[in-house]
Amino acid sequence: MAVVACMAALGAGPAQAQSYPIYTVTSLPALSSVTAFNDSGLILGRGFVPCSGVCTLSDSAVLYDTRNGVLTSLGGGFGAGAQFDAINAKGQLAGSTTTMDGSGAWIRRVVIRQPDGTLTTLAAPPLSATQTSGLRARGLNVAGQIALQHSDGLDALAPVCGNYQGWIGNGASSAGWLPLGPAGTVMHLSGINASGMGVGSSVPAAQCGGAGSGFRATAAQPNGALINLHGNMPGSFSRGNAINDLGYAVGDYDTGARTAPDAYNPQGMPIVRAVVWNTGAPVWFDLGAAGTLSRLNAVNNRGEVVGSANGSVAAGQPYVSTPARAMLGNLATNWPMVDLNTLLAQNTDGWVLNEAVAINAGGQIVARGASATGSGYALLTPVTAPFDPYATVPSAPAALAASQVTGASALLTWNNTARNATRLLVQRCKGNSCTGFVTIATLPGDTARFADTTLARRTTYRWRVLAGNAKGLSAPRNVVTATTLR
Repeated sequence: MAVVACMAALGAGPAQAQSYPIYTVTSLPALSSVTAFNDSGLILGRGFVPCSGVCTLSDSAVLYDTRNGVLTSLGGGFGAGAQFDAINAKGQLAGSTTTMDGSGAWIRRVVIRQPDGTLTTLAAPPLSATQTSGLRARGLNVAGQIALQHSDGLDALAPVCGNYQGWIGNGASSAGWLPLGPAGTVMHLSGINASGMGVGSSVPAAQCGGAGSGFRATAAQPNGALINLHGNMPGSFSRGNAINDLGYAVGDYDTGARTAPDAYNPQGMPIVRAVVWNTGAPVWFDLGAAGTLSRLNAVNNRGEVVGSANGSVAAGQPYVSTPARAMLGNLATNWPMVDLNTLLAQNTDGWVLNEAVAINAGGQIVARGASATGSGYALLTPVTAPFDPYATVPSAPAALAASQVTGASALLTWNNTARNATRLLVQRCKGNSCTGFVTIATLPGDTARFADTTLARRTTYRWRVLAGNAKGLSAPRNVVTATTLR
């Protein structure tokens, strides 16, 4: 897998001043944890609801509507109804139930909760005799596709070895669930996009826990095939934490560098940094704040990414711990990540935000931290609409060149100049001064080469590459000419 190593050289079309919005802050005291956040402002998680008997409040699975402050208890839990772990833009929840029949056999089902509260039971994937734990929905899209995982719950806390299998399907039939990867793949899923592509991390069971091995960021296609996002990245592990509908996944990766050894880290602490992958190209680029440990937790379709950064780190130097800060960035621009605490307006509760955990299509952010009244979660709402890099036509690739020319092929290479390009068009015409260019390939944004293998011998061709997104296509930057061999 290639890497875009220098973010500073890339921009969002014409030069744009860094322009992150200012946010109002609303405390969310009813929530004790956050699992998912949808585009309508619904938060799925756990919260404090009234109870009877010896208690007054109970920590329970809840759905919280940030638009009106309504908190709905979902109940659930092992043997006590459905456990919901995913929500889509329509407000549907995906989860599962685990019960025991009269013979003592465990019965597992996949469940969808509709916005009106009604439940739809779906078929579960076939499980082996050794798969004795429950099922967890790790993502649900508006088409009804679910990223599903066999889970005992421990995998949600940290990447651990175990009998963790993953599937993508809609529950129409048991056989319709497509297992992810080869048999024996240990899979930890974290989300799914509108195209049915899941993201997470995986490792072959035979390598799990072995020396020098670790979980690697992975994209899961709807047909069950896996894309190794880690590829030739440095370090021994990486994690995919979220994916947007444009195919950009975000997470963190081990740079391979270590701090100086200390009592807690005899080998030195791994220096882990925030990362973005374009699953279609595929390429990756580091988005971490300089001199910190960092990670990304979520991404929306405008390219906004959120996560955290902390510490003062350098390879071979002692690790200096500092409080984590919630961070905001945009993968479709060349803007550096920024501390969300510097963008708060009317912060009357004195919030200090340590981590941003989710962001929706409107740019609302759920973050955790501490305020004058204690620790917990807060909702950040942009005062003005966030800048959309994809509403600007991208600039064209530069330095287009043709090399390795044979009698039937040529290799085209170029330098991408825009982070907001979602596609690249390779165009060609025949003749030394031709102008009738025809598109011969449409490539994902961030692609930097194309092998044209449909050429005739002893013929002169001209090529150009255009960058595009939903707003339109760039003009070509330059045209390259080459003549094939005999």
